Amino acid sequence: MWAQTVSSSTHVRVGALFVTLIPLSYCSWRLRPKLQHDESNVSSSSQLSSNEWQEQWLNTDLLQPFDSTAIQVKCNETEWNQNLVFDLHNGNGGIGNVRAQVTDFVFYAMEMGASIVLPSMAARQDDNLVDVWSAGEEDFSYMFDEVWFRESIAEACPQMVVYGHDEVEAGWRKVEQTYDARVPRARKHSTKEEWVQQTKTWLADHSVTSNTRTVVNVERDEWETNTRGERAEFRLALGMLFRTRQDMRRYAAAATHSLAVKYGIEMLPWASLHPRAYYGAHLRTESDTIAAGWLAAPSSTEVGLDFAAQTDYYMEAAIANDLSVIFAASGNMSEIGRFKVKAASSRPPLTVVSKWDLLSTDESESLRGMHWDQQALVDLEILKRCSVFGGMAKSSYAFLIAMARTAWMEQHKMVQDPWFAPHEDAMVAFDNKLNKIWGRNQVNEERVPTGAWP
Repeated sequence: MWAQTVSSSTHVRVGALFVTLIPLSYCSWRLRPKLQHDESNVSSSSQLSSNEWQEQWLNTDLLQPFDSTAIQVKCNETEWNQNLVFDLHNGNGGIGNVRAQVTDFVFYAMEMGASIVLPSMAARQDDNLVDVWSAGEEDFSYMFDEVWFRESIAEACPQMVVYGHDEVEAGWRKVEQTYDARVPRARKHSTKEEWVQQTKTWLADHSVTSNTRTVVNVERDEWETNTRGERAEFRLALGMLFRTRQDMRRYAAAATHSLAVKYGIEMLPWASLHPRAYYGAHLRTESDTIAAGWLAAPSSTEVGLDFAAQTDYYMEAAIANDLSVIFAASGNMSEIGRFKVKAASSRPPLTVVSKWDLLSTDESESLRGMHWDQQALVDLEILKRCSVFGGMAKSSYAFLIAMARTAWMEQHKMVQDPWFAPHEDAMVAFDNKLNKIWGRNQVNEERVPTGAWP
């Protein structure tokens, strides 16, 4: 009898242990592949030609696949006015700013049932990055893949007509005043119904009806919506509409392949993120950061980082993650040179490379013929898929990358709260292991958590 009791008790304990281990094993199985990216295919990667490798890389993106269903649902819920056309007003800034502006703008149009004029943006002068107006205006394809955008919108939201600037007819009415979607209350502080009614009231006050084709200028804003109040699938799909123009992605593919070959790094081109490959650093010390006071002495809410501080943090992070190669993105090549020297003398020594070290002579010459912000699109694509990323809090570009990579982590069920970091380290604004942003910036930290689209 005693033996039977012991046997029964043992079986119960073994059974309980087995039941406990099942979810643990499942979680381990779920998390492990996310950074492994099908290691069984490693040998086949080395057998690809350069062109095949790059095509595989181009056929993959950080966030994929594009699923239009959530946008279709959104557009089907909207009351559409085919005579109402929104036009983005005063779009300007760097890549992070512009992408935030055009995404908010298209979201507003979807909420209001308006068609759109394809967004344009002011171009910055390469020799004066602070001046965003004198260099003139560029069309959507200056930064984004227009063909992809038009085709995706047509699939996801056929109710929204996308007009080119040359398709806006002279006979259409144009409202003189510009609509500011944040007045009196921003969308992030309102329900959809409240904001739509607010906008309808403004339109009525300016004699906009459904009977006349009317173009309304909508003032630019960024991170002024509550994206977390939307379906996760919708957030992801809307952000994926704005894909980097294809020629810049090709330069990024060529540079990444060169990085793998030159430094003997095994990278699978079909991996959306490259584990154990290279550290991605956004070195932000160009002239416009100095003019904007980004590198000034810190205050209670603002902490800028100079060259020494940024590079110290990036090198420490690379070493901590056992990454000996740092891909550095910067528009200031003399600073990249300084970074190379500093990293080479560290212990252990680190190798710093930029896109200019990786592209062929012909590719470099062709890319140098593009504008400064367009060149930065190449860095954007390479940094999005790096092993670990680092940036500074005052940069919208850095947050754009970190938030996209965080969306990837959310897709793969491996995210932790990145906004808890400031409570543990006053010099860190954002940290979720694969992305870390140093310094502090009150505006970005207040708006990005809920306002940024992936």
